[in-house]
Amino acid sequence: MSADQSAAEALRATRRERAELRAHLRNLTAVVTRALADLDAEMRTPSTTDRGKLIAQICNRMQLANDMAKRFGLSRRRQSKPRRSR
Repeated sequence: MSADQSAAEALRATRRERAELRAHLRNLTAVVTRALADLDAEMRTPSTTDRGKLIAQICNRMQLANDMAKRFGLSRRRQSKPRRSR
């Protein structure tokens, strides 16, 4: 495999990784936006036991989305390239 082919493959892999990261972050923001809207609507209702349970479910959903983003979207570490000295 030539250096040009290796560089092209590395570039494709980087683009795929970026696309995957963007997808995970889009998913996270969608879940959080929806959860905040649900939480805002629920906070406008009178305080009851059912309200507390629903708020706990919303918080759990946000925590799950956060954990998934950390696991699948944010925990990947790129291998750093050595810096060139000038």
